[in-house]
Amino acid sequence: MRGAAAQLRDLLEPLGVYRWEGSFQWGELQSQGAALDGLAAELRHTYREMSLATARDEGLEAIASLLRRPPDTGDPETLGPALAALLRVGNGSFTPAAVNDTLAGCGVAAVAEETGDPLHLVVRFPDLTEEPADFDRLRGIVEDILPCHLLVEYRFGQGT
Repeated sequence: MRGAAAQLRDLLEPLGVYRWEGSFQWGELQSQGAALDGLAAELRHTYREMSLATARDEGLEAIASLLRRPPDTGDPETLGPALAALLRVGNGSFTPAAVNDTLAGCGVAAVAEETGDPLHLVVRFPDLTEEPADFDRLRGIVEDILPCHLLVEYRFGQGT
């Protein structure tokens, strides 16, 4: 990618009124070009951080700060998809598939199952045989995702 100084020089060259080699004009143009190059780099960084799909630094931190319980992963490769999963909550679909997609996206190894009662939902942790030490955190994430009017029953293991 060519620098801004070279681009400015190419724009002004056809005028034929500037001497470039050994002149203060070229030095001034290089100085202005360097400032524009710095601005362009900052704009590229800001543009990257504005999108959840491409953010790697303060863009992810800004979105996470808006959530009551942000995912606790520090890795940008997993934090971005986890934040996207949390932001999908409540987009008009609380089907079991949508809830399970959101739980998986948040890094919670749980499966939501309907019980036949529209106000009762079972959340199963198939990989766990007993309540883990960080269950309060997991329960908080699950209950932030699910509609608040549901009675949620938690089960561990593969059994019924």
